[in-house]
Amino acid sequence: MSIRTDIDTAEDLPIRKVHIPEWNTHVNVRGQTSGEDDAYSNKQMKSGVNKKGLDKVDIVANSALKVAQCIVDDEGKRIYQDHEASLLAKKSSKVINRIVTIINELNGTPEDDIENLDKAQPSDSDSV
Repeated sequence: MSIRTDIDTAEDLPIRKVHIPEWNTHVNVRGQTSGEDDAYSNKQMKSGVNKKGLDKVDIVANSALKVAQCIVDDEGKRIYQDHEASLLAKKSSKVINRIVTIINELNGTPEDDIENLDKAQPSDSDSV
């Protein structure tokens, strides 16, 4: 197999099944893809000028959008699309925040990534 095939076929999106007692169900929570993370970052804020000519920033259902991107069915397909995040924005913030915490754990943090990369680097000088 080629390196490209290895990368393209790697199953690198973790999924965790989580019981949500408030919804009386289990949901599959998946880490974000790189594209979803970028879209989330770009859609978080809409900026512009208000009627008084002052800068304004509207936060757009941040947590609900992240949850919409990461709740998946048993085949790993999204249940909600980005434009449906407003439906989740009407749900309990306690539940949505709990799911966001799980998503963030699955995504890891930049510090975790740097530490893991440092550990994975071969010791010879040819590595990048």
